[in-house]
Amino acid sequence: MEIRKDEFAKKLTLVSSKSIDQSHAEVEKSIQRLFYWAAMCDKYGGSVQETQLYGTVIKLNEPVGVIGIVCPRSEVVSFNIFKTGKKFVKKN
Repeated sequence: MEIRKDEFAKKLTLVSSKSIDQSHAEVEKSIQRLFYWAAMCDKYGGSVQETQLYGTVIKLNEPVGVIGIVCPRSEVVSFNIFKTGKKFVKKN
């Protein structure tokens, strides 16, 4: 996405009523959010937790099925990446 950020900004300008500078800012914000959630991937996995009883408990993140995400019109790309990035990190 970083390599093609100019193309994304131009297409976002055509689709929305934003200026090219606003589109560039939204694409930059989207790239930053993607890097943030990519960095969080190794921190939100399954884990083994100790209990007060004998033994251990294995915690797994399992998919819940179909997820609907509602995005505002003001930040279509960056808000969508912000919301879906969490789902990818949580392995959903």
